[in-house]
Amino acid sequence: MTDSTRTRTRTRPRRRRRVLLAAASAALLVAAILTVVDVRSDQAAAAERTAAAEATAAETRDQAAAALRAVDLAESDVLTAERREHARAAEVAARTAAAAQAQAAADAAA
Repeated sequence: MTDSTRTRTRTRPRRRRRVLLAAASAALLVAAILTVVDVRSDQAAAAERTAAAEATAAETRDQAAAALRAVDLAESDVLTAERREHARAAEVAARTAAAAQAQAAADAAA
């Protein structure tokens, strides 16, 4: 074996190791990049789902507030109707009392 042959046989396995290490490093780098991209994609999807849920919750709150306002208005209308009914009953009672007094006065005058 000559010196040049000895050098070549030693160098080739080293080069192979270097190439294999470089390829493995590149593969690990690609895997890490893909993992980061996948995680960011998942985060973006989660953010979209969160935004959609918040929008739905806001819409539900608005609908609930509108329903409460409608209930308040209905209660107000009921109270107004009750007040009107009481006022009419008081008016009828006053008219009946006035008619009874007038009848009593007419009977007393007769």
